[in-house]
Amino acid sequence: MADTDFKNSIRALGIDESHVFFDEPMSYHTTFKVGGPAECYITPDEGECKSILAFARENDIPLWILGNGSNVLVSDKGLRGIVISVASPISSIDIKDETITTGAGAPLIRVSKLAAKAGLCGLSFAGGIPGSVGGAVVMNAGAYGGEIKDVLKSVSVLKSDGSLLELPADELSLSYRHSLFMEEGHERDIILSAVFNLLHGDSKEIEAEMKDEILGYVGQITRINTDPITGLFEGGYIPVVATVGCDRQGNVY
Repeated sequence: MADTDFKNSIRALGIDESHVFFDEPMSYHTTFKVGGPAECYITPDEGECKSILAFARENDIPLWILGNGSNVLVSDKGLRGIVISVASPISSIDIKDETITTGAGAPLIRVSKLAAKAGLCGLSFAGGIPGSVGGAVVMNAGAYGGEIKDVLKSVSVLKSDGSLLELPADELSLSYRHSLFMEEGHERDIILSAVFNLLHGDSKEIEAEMKDEILGYVGQITRINTDPITGLFEGGYIPVVATVGCDRQGNVY
């Protein structure tokens, strides 16, 4: 449980109070719907991320970066320190010509669907992968013969020292389910946005291809809306047909 001194120190950072939650159940924010309380859970905008990083670094406070909470198991004991969630505040999606620029918190499935609707091909493999764009970059997510490194142009990264860098994809050490951000010294880097280079195609054909890839792998799967989403595991893929959420009162939607 967060003590008074810790709470006061967080409040002194000047972060919007509506973005800060103490002793927040992580079960509200993971697709498994499990997890004890985070000592401090923050949904910061890009500007607030810098002050949080500096505070955590200077005070040796554990820091956790969370996207959409897909396939994340949190102990019932909870998490000490600060959880930064980029799922809601950093989730913009902008499409221009053959380029898509997204916030790290944008759902990958939504990005792939919007790309298909816009007649852009290259992301159809991601139509059944749960999670955020940032998380997909971190693990170089992939399925059905495609992966993030095939279409990623660059990422905007907030380093743990507060510096902001634009890194091209070929500098991210992308390989099978691996990236630079999984290596020592980069654990506290925060991906803020990603840029994808795609190709023009026929939207109906792309959408049909996406549907075939998702449903053709294991056959059509249906879920009731109260099922936790397990999504993607090592060794196999489970298409997501319906996604769910849980509000602060525990209501499923």
